[in-house]
Amino acid sequence: MLKDNPAFASASFTGFWEQLTKPQFSIFAPLTYAIWYLIGIASLSDGVMNVIGFKLASWLAHGLSAVGAWWVIGLVLRHRVAAIIGGLIFALHPIQVESAAWTTGLKDLLCGLFSFVTIGFYLRYVEHKKRRDWRLAVLGAVLAVASKPTAVVLPAMLLVVDLLYRSTTWKKRLASLWPMILVAGISAVVIWNVQHAANLETQPLELRPLIAADSLAFYLKQIAWPVNFSVDYAHSPAAARHSGQLLWTWVIPVLFVTAILAVRDHKARLVLALFILPILPVSGLVMFDMQQYSTVADHYAYQSMLGIGLLTGMAIVRWPKLRWVSLVVLLAWSGLTIQRLITWQHLDRLYSENIRLHSSTLMARGGLIALAFDRKDVFEVERLAREVIALSPNEVAYDNLSQALVHQHRLPEAATAARKALGFHSSHITVDRARLMLKLAAMLEDEQLARLAAEHWIGLEPANPTPRAILEQIKSQNPSSGQ
Repeated sequence: MLKDNPAFASASFTGFWEQLTKPQFSIFAPLTYAIWYLIGIASLSDGVMNVIGFKLASWLAHGLSAVGAWWVIGLVLRHRVAAIIGGLIFALHPIQVESAAWTTGLKDLLCGLFSFVTIGFYLRYVEHKKRRDWRLAVLGAVLAVASKPTAVVLPAMLLVVDLLYRSTTWKKRLASLWPMILVAGISAVVIWNVQHAANLETQPLELRPLIAADSLAFYLKQIAWPVNFSVDYAHSPAAARHSGQLLWTWVIPVLFVTAILAVRDHKARLVLALFILPILPVSGLVMFDMQQYSTVADHYAYQSMLGIGLLTGMAIVRWPKLRWVSLVVLLAWSGLTIQRLITWQHLDRLYSENIRLHSSTLMARGGLIALAFDRKDVFEVERLAREVIALSPNEVAYDNLSQALVHQHRLPEAATAARKALGFHSSHITVDRARLMLKLAAMLEDEQLARLAAEHWIGLEPANPTPRAILEQIKSQNPSSGQ
């Protein structure tokens, strides 16, 4: 997405405009893409991209998000110490490491930052009725949605704020919220059209609330007992169903919600909104692409940690001596956070640890495959690709296997793997890969592979005349090949 992105080869208005208008990897986050583009172009030196700019952007965004969390908690609690500790809980919990350490986690950081800005200014608006605060809240909502599509839940979060903090008519509430609802609605339409779930086993609608509850239970466990973090938890809906845990994990979020609601304070309801709503789009209620690996991931909980920070602050306000307990917990968590950050600097260790904890992980094996490609260790690529295929056949694994076999000059086997990769009809097989498959087909005089590669290329670039000409040539050479 960054280092090997051809759009970053040279600075141009066209390249910048594409970042603002085109989805990548089935996600549309134009503000994040534009920032990456500007950093990438600025950091190029002799064609090599320097990572420092991206890292600084991530740390700055996380730091500002922590300030935003502190600000929102302070506005709600009006208690300086509670707000500081709540903000530190948000900033230093080990579950936040993935978003800050993973370069492409910037979309989560920016979405969190602008979501918190939106909530903060809307809180000020409902209290002071200043139009300036309302306009800034609208701007924050636009920027949040442009940073990551999951910000579509912001209007629901603001509605909870509105219901809890002012008594007015529904007409006035909607008059305040309509711009945010409009922005979220447009984003939802875009998401529906560009974010296509691939290679997923469709889950019955009646089971999806249980899958979502299972996801919430997972995050509550990881937050309360922050150990054994992984890039890929191999926690797909199918895995959850087959393990039988859907029968009982729903009890955990039900108990959590019941306990919070038992606190007769409107702030407790805000805790639930801030914690639960940001997770809902990626909880399993609707299908999304990454579910082929796992429904849960650390970075999905990034914004929800604001709710945990607020909950901690509420507890400190009610029981002041808890501030000392919180500081001890923060110290312990900070140690785990530093340890996790160090692990993230060594990708082979990160992925190997992931496989040790979750033997069925696909994503970690994909990471090791990328590292093996960098080392030009094609035998390791073949071994790992075959492991992935044995666990869950997919187009990327077959494509990786095909590339490894080509480098070993095992061309007929490579062609077989390439045909299987193309059989998934997935955009994960890029135009460049389709071209290389055409070359492989020409070397072997493999008419079937050539036709599949040309058709795939046409599907990716329907306006490009080149693959159509290639396909017509294939058909003219073998009229009996079929339409």
